[in-house]
Amino acid sequence: METPRNTALVVRVNNERFFYKWNRKGHMQTAWSLAGARTYLPTDIDRCIAIQTALEESGHNAEIMQIQLQPSMTSEGATLN
Repeated sequence: METPRNTALVVRVNNERFFYKWNRKGHMQTAWSLAGARTYLPTDIDRCIAIQTALEESGHNAEIMQIQLQPSMTSEGATLN
C-alpha cells in the first residue's frame, strides 16, 4: 500500500510533548507543539521505532503518530474577510 505524499511520522513523548532530537550529552529534547517536532517520512519507520524503544527504556511513554496535511480552504479559492 502506498502512503500519500502529505503524510509524516512524529514521536509523541509522555502524551504531551513531541520528540525533537538527542543533545550532545544524550538527553532528549522535546517540543511543546507539533510545529517544533522532528518529522520523519513513512519510509523512516525503523528510525522512529529505534527512538521509541530508547525512550521507553529510559522510562518515558512514547508512541509513533502518523500525521497528515489537510488542504486549506484558501488553496481552493476561498477568501478570508
